[in-house]
Amino acid sequence: MLVLGQAFVSPFLSETAAKLRIPVVDAAQDVLVPFDKKLNWKSANSFFQLVRDRKAPLLSNSENALQALENHLPGHVLVERNERFKNKTHFRKWLAHLFPDFMYQEFSFDELMRMQASQLRFPIVVKPVVGYASLGVYRVADAKEWMDVRHRLHRDVREARDLFPESVLNVERFIVEEWIEGEEYAVDAFFNTEGQPVVLNVLKRMFAHAGDTSDRIYYTSKHVLQEAMQPVIEFLTKLGSLEDLSLYPVHLEVRISPSGKLIPIEVNPLRFAGIGTCDLAIHAYGQNPYEHFFQQTQPDWNHILETMDDSVYSFFCAELPVELNTLKISSIEHDKFRSMFGDVLEYRSMQGYDPTTFAVVFYRSEDLAENEKLLQLELSQFVSVRNIEVSA
Repeated sequence: MLVLGQAFVSPFLSETAAKLRIPVVDAAQDVLVPFDKKLNWKSANSFFQLVRDRKAPLLSNSENALQALENHLPGHVLVERNERFKNKTHFRKWLAHLFPDFMYQEFSFDELMRMQASQLRFPIVVKPVVGYASLGVYRVADAKEWMDVRHRLHRDVREARDLFPESVLNVERFIVEEWIEGEEYAVDAFFNTEGQPVVLNVLKRMFAHAGDTSDRIYYTSKHVLQEAMQPVIEFLTKLGSLEDLSLYPVHLEVRISPSGKLIPIEVNPLRFAGIGTCDLAIHAYGQNPYEHFFQQTQPDWNHILETMDDSVYSFFCAELPVELNTLKISSIEHDKFRSMFGDVLEYRSMQGYDPTTFAVVFYRSEDLAENEKLLQLELSQFVSVRNIEVSA
């Protein structure tokens, strides 16, 4: 079963749902859906009645769809579970016994703006309690940086209030967490009918510098799979032991320390990687994550590792600062931007789908040199801004 919210719909997701005759509901009414004429559309009432009456794999394309579940299924176990994962403070409280030494604290936006550097233990991460992508997320190394971050948060909050519904990005409350040392990974997974975790994707995140929190580049390779798969499965197994998560899909972000300790950053409910970026699994491994989920099958990772080449498979999110969102852009030089990449596997324009991202590029490289260069790419050179004042 598939709930479509107001966000990009992957053509692979839509094609898979059509092929398997998965019941689909449009929770936003104005979503541009590939292969829409072939889909098994249901009315909202009949769809959510099916959710009540039977236990079946249920997936959404974005967190915009979570509000529809809350509206149609108040008090349902899925709604409660989604809230526990989506709300970062609730999530930390739920896992406190697994990570008893982890420091975090929630503040209102006004309280956070009044916080003095002497009241904080640096380095820290500041982010919305209910967030989307990397909007309003900052790593703060010291007291000097805190002054600058407070200024940028004011700007982000002002812009974000006009771009996203509160159920997706709530900038009224923030969580301050200790900085987690280690390499960062993003994982798409689900829990099968027996409640066992099934991993569909393991992606490693690259950063331009220590304070970078953008979602610009994630990549996968044989090496990434080998270094992260086991600790990820061990963590998901612990997560599944806390309650019955059978048939539940998640997109999680974690850090793994040099000693091998995994600490979760967040677990995003009822979806895979945003704006279709989990499709990197199709390009890199030849695996369709949606088909695996809906049919409750799993990749043969041993065979994949034996047959996979030594290339690096990446996606690049062409994100713009929130104050220069796509609503303020008159034109984008897509051909010029695409020429910055070597072996392009797929290029997607995001105009009209995501107000802070103008394109997603899937590409293949021999090594990480191309990614390191692309991390420094100035994206403003590819966009023309409307003749209006842009916030400072």
